[in-house]
Amino acid sequence: MSSVSPYCPCCQIHIGKCLTQLRRQVHGYAKNERVQWVRDWPGQVVLAVSSAYWTSEMEEAIPRQGGLAAYVEQSNQQIRDIVEMVRGKLPKALRTTLGALTTIDVHARDVVVDLEKEGLSSVEAFSWIAQLRYYW
Repeated sequence: MSSVSPYCPCCQIHIGKCLTQLRRQVHGYAKNERVQWVRDWPGQVVLAVSSAYWTSEMEEAIPRQGGLAAYVEQSNQQIRDIVEMVRGKLPKALRTTLGALTTIDVHARDVVVDLEKEGLSSVEAFSWIAQLRYYW
């Protein structure tokens, strides 16, 4: 028996707890204001769940007429909300999370703008398939 073996059951328990917590945050994202939601959860969870919702919301917006244009506006508002938070007094860990989230959000918004200019209308188009997407 190796020295690592006794730790395996403990790790499995903690991984299970993490996945349970992550499921709760996935559902919490849709139910709460995003600016409050990002304050309530750890940074890695915020980044992972936010990316998964971006994928989901994009796949809803792509086939709708004017969906991507509307999603650009939604993305811009989310960025403005996060920037407004960063201008205030925040704990260091939250400020770090918001810095990473802002970078991801700006890149995601730029992707939406490019796909809109291209006239994307199908989730099966190569330009969408080529994007890094997160699914839950």
